[in-house]
Amino acid sequence: MGRIFFVLLIINAALLYVHYSNSAVADGYDKNALTYSQEIEVQYDGKQFIVTHHFTNLAPLDYDIEWPKGSSDIACVESEITQCTRSDEQLSKIVAGEATEQTYRYTLPKPEAVQGVFEVGQPFAKIANAAPQLTTVHIVDETTSGGMWVTGLEQIGTHQLEDFHYFLFAGVGEVTDLFWQQEVTPLAHRGERFTLFDRAVTDEEFGEHIDELLTQFKSKHMTVVLHQGNHNIEANRYVALPESEKENIANVLFTKSVQTAYGIPLEERKIAELVGSILLEQPIGTPPANAAYGKLTETLAADDLVRLENALREPQEEPLTAERFDQLVGSASHSEVNYFSEMLAGQTPEHLLLYEPKEVVHGEKVLEGVQPIKMKGQLYYPLRPLLAAFDYEVTSDEQSIHVKSEDETFRFSLIDSFYVYQQKRVNLRQSPYMLINGQYYFEEQSLLRIFKLIFEHHEDEIQVSSLRAVIEEAVEDEEEGSAKS
Repeated sequence: MGRIFFVLLIINAALLYVHYSNSAVADGYDKNALTYSQEIEVQYDGKQFIVTHHFTNLAPLDYDIEWPKGSSDIACVESEITQCTRSDEQLSKIVAGEATEQTYRYTLPKPEAVQGVFEVGQPFAKIANAAPQLTTVHIVDETTSGGMWVTGLEQIGTHQLEDFHYFLFAGVGEVTDLFWQQEVTPLAHRGERFTLFDRAVTDEEFGEHIDELLTQFKSKHMTVVLHQGNHNIEANRYVALPESEKENIANVLFTKSVQTAYGIPLEERKIAELVGSILLEQPIGTPPANAAYGKLTETLAADDLVRLENALREPQEEPLTAERFDQLVGSASHSEVNYFSEMLAGQTPEHLLLYEPKEVVHGEKVLEGVQPIKMKGQLYYPLRPLLAAFDYEVTSDEQSIHVKSEDETFRFSLIDSFYVYQQKRVNLRQSPYMLINGQYYFEEQSLLRIFKLIFEHHEDEIQVSSLRAVIEEAVEDEEEGSAKS
């Protein structure tokens, strides 16, 4: 419980940072923190949506309008209260002016329903360079065919008349998706941050626990619909799950709260699960995210993990994408990382590799193909290209790694922890190698101890040399000096 409370404080701090960096503008109208309110009236006739969209509390500055995909018949609407004094001819901007309100009307096509369900992504217009603070949505369903509507905002009420059914929603933030299902699921819990629709008798303590969790996160209101169908739909502010997945609610909402706090894109949910796992110090979420968390803890040194956790506690000035998370892991471990970007791109990298960014140099020659990787703070080098620079030949079979030069032979067992040097067996406390992407890597200290290689670390490069060569050169210099004397 203490750990969870600590995580809540971290995410709460991140959310406060995001909130105040995007809060309502002061007298100077900070163009990077513009806000507005909106009231949206939706008329649905079974074939299309006719939307009347009121933008209010506008600052006297220019705004760009983003219209929903597929919208048509866009027009500015005047009334006794509102005039179109701030609309340009192309209806692409709200131009600078004194009026604080503008109203538009547009039409959206209805998507095809599948098994009594449909969803409209980004259903409403929005102002590109500002954030909605308060949103009210009225839905008038003229089909009177029943069903339920979900916006993610709190459902204030519904009313059924002979000619139409009416739904009212209101809350903080925007509506990113609109959802309808034919099945009407009863209201089971209504809280400040969380509304649950569920046929089963819901434990109120469970609902209050979820609500308290989201309140601690300063999360926007979220809606969960548990239904008897088999659809599984997730948007920024709501999820619709089969009743059998009720036990996943807390995990889903926790993950979505992390996404909100760190600005993680919806399609990169695995990163949100991974961040949650790091903050809780235990795996949460889907098996792929758990596997990635396992690789992270297996690969990073303890100090690296601490640095990564500290970086995540800091306010994030940009969305935490997979690429950005790679950068944070790389910064914490002083390495180059692309694992999480590859994972989100649909690839399945076998290993989390922390690449050492320095070049490896022998004399004045850069060793091509010798890029070290880090594991638990130790450097590992690809054995074959590294030892080739010192005239060793490396081969392997199912049981052993063989290393040969003109006057030395090594055989490393792949079964037990030992190697044979010049027919003499040497036991090892642990194997010095790893097999990664079909190539054997040896740990730096083992290369020093066994092959007598010296590694000098500089700011931009790692200089590697042979201790035997250094000794032989010193002996030759001494002999030359003695001969001269």
